Amino acid sequence: MGLKKFMDFLESSYTIKENESNPDLLPEKVKSRLTEDGKGNYVFHHYSYERRDSIKPTDGTGSRIVSRDESPALSSVGGVAQYYTMENQVESGVGPILHTVLVPKNEVYYLQTDALDFYDEAKERFSKVRPGQAFNPNYQAAWISKLANENGFKMLVSEWRDGELRGQTTIPLIPEKTNIAMKTRKEDTFEVGDKVNVYGEDGVVTGIEGDTLTYKGERSSGSINFVRSRRLIRKI
Repeated sequence: MGLKKFMDFLESSYTIKENESNPDLLPEKVKSRLTEDGKGNYVFHHYSYERRDSIKPTDGTGSRIVSRDESPALSSVGGVAQYYTMENQVESGVGPILHTVLVPKNEVYYLQTDALDFYDEAKERFSKVRPGQAFNPNYQAAWISKLANENGFKMLVSEWRDGELRGQTTIPLIPEKTNIAMKTRKEDTFEVGDKVNVYGEDGVVTGIEGDTLTYKGERSSGSINFVRSRRLIRKI
């Protein structure tokens, strides 16, 4: 087979669609937390113990940060590469070498709204691979990521811890030669009546005294020091 025919064969065999027409599907509450490079891309960070020419998906085996519950979900889709999306998210055990990946803004998909309704197909395909198993949140993220990737979105972002976002993808991505810093997080200020998310639950600010505010949530109420615990509360 000649070189041209071989390249044509590779192109015809590649199942990931190029995304030239997908609209920007991200809600404002997601856009506001991501960093732009000024050229139409969002910035994602990946760490490792050595410099990599390509960030490849893995099943998490041997990882210090992938949980025992999460690893089977990653392996069920052939592996996932995970990314940080915001300033000061780095966990211990990920390695000291930073890689920056840029993804066009219209090629980032948000799990929680699932704007193109990938859930049903993702669950059906999961059930064929893992019959009888529960389609839990780890599997949902992995399989909806796979569907999004196959439909032209290079990165899935989802809610993570304390109002933060995490990125993941089932496809290898090429890091930039020069790293780009994440934007500084904007610190929220609060007033009575503000809608907030506290400890992962939505609620409303009912009072403020000094650095402490009280809130009424959907299932519970309480108080929180919003200076010491900034990562546990955010406006919505």
